[in-house]
Parts: sequence; C-alpha cells; structure tokens
Amino acid sequence: MKLVVIVGVLVFIGLLFGGFLASIMKIIFNKQTANLYLFASGILIGIVVFMLVPEAMGHYNRLGLIIGILGGVSFMLFLETNVLKSVNSDQLRPRMILSSFFLIIGIVFHNLPVGLMVGMELDSATWLLDGTLLGPFVIHQIPEGMALFVSFLAWTDTLSPFLITAFSLASFMILFIAIGHFVMDFTFKTKSVCMGIAIGTLGYASIHGIHYRRGSFSTSYIHLLLGVLFILIYTVLIKSH
Repeated sequence: MKLVVIVGVLVFIGLLFGGFLASIMKIIFNKQTANLYLFASGILIGIVVFMLVPEAMGHYNRLGLIIGILGGVSFMLFLETNVLKSVNSDQLRPRMILSSFFLIIGIVFHNLPVGLMVGMELDSATWLLDGTLLGPFVIHQIPEGMALFVSFLAWTDTLSPFLITAFSLASFMILFIAIGHFVMDFTFKTKSVCMGIAIGTLGYASIHGIHYRRGSFSTSYIHLLLGVLFILIYTVLIKSH
C-alpha cells in the first residue's frame, strides 16, 4: 500500500508541476487566456494522438479499443446533452466552467483504466527497480496539469479549484491503483475496452471547448497546432531517453 500512495503523490506533484509550467506560459502568451486555452486544447489532442493511440494500438485488441472509444464518446455526448440543459449558452463563464467539468471527467475516465493496469503491474521489476515505467507515467501527468490549470484560468483567478482538482485526481488515482493491485485482474479484451474508453473520453474533452473560443479561424488553429507540436516534441524527447 505504501508504494501505491507514493505513486499517487508523484501524480499530484506531476499535476502541480504542469500547473507551474502553464503559469509560465501565461506570461509568454501575455495573459491572453483564450489563446492559452487553445494551446492547452492542442496539448490534450497531442496526448491522445501521439501518446494514447500509438500505445493502445501496439498493446491492445483493436476491436475492443473501437468499442471503448465509441462507448466513451457516447457517454460524454449523453452527459453534455443533459448538463447543457442547465447552462445558459449566452453567458461565457458557465460555458467555461462546463469545459473544465468535461476535462475533469475525461481525465478521470482516462485515469481509471490506466490506474487499474498500473496497479496490476506495480510489483514488477520494471516499476520497482529501474523506474522505466514509473518515470514516463509520472511525466505524463505534466501536460494534463497544464491543461487543467489553463482550463480553470479561463473563468477564475484563484488557485483553489486547480489545487483541489489536482488533489482529487491524485486521490482517485491512488484508489484505482489500489483496486488494480489488490482486487482486480482484467482480461486482455476488458483492458482493451477500458483503454478505448480512456481515449474516447479524453479525446472528446480535448476538443469540447474549442468552439467556445471566439477569434479568427487562422489564429485558433495556430495556437492549437502549437500545443500539438509541443506534445510531439515532448514525446520525441521522452522516447529518446
């Protein structure tokens, strides 16, 4: 259990460091929150395209992945349809809060299968001795922390929502890892469906808030592409080490 908690603490630190990097990016973008938000959306799209999908295609059943992706997207569409009924679409702040909500949901569903599988593999030598799995897993939290920080920055100037969310996500990760480590042992097909759900929910969350951002088409895509390029470079650097 001690190792499970340690991994959860490292996840929390990774999210916080991502928020710290995002605060630096805020200065670089000269406090242009809309452009920074688009940059963060590009980061999430990059995570899905360059991290989750290639890894999933190489390690899981493709039919299970497709079923999971469709299920994840369908769930998010159902959730959005019901939540939007209580949101005034003419007001910006409620829509930004809604975008943060969907981002959190996407990350939770992404962390669920990942945490369970980490728990199942936690006793392996790769985790305990050389850290070749633990390192990338923790580093993977950094871009998610950046995206979360920027998402909250769009509608609040306080750090409390980000800190509470980061702590909650780390706590959920501890729970998921503990369940995977002490309770569950999924079949290969079940793992594939779970990973598909992770891709579908996080992928939906990554593009959900883009249409809320006003601005020229070319400007929006420049900042989106910058975020995607950031993750591409990030991925290449991580793999090179």
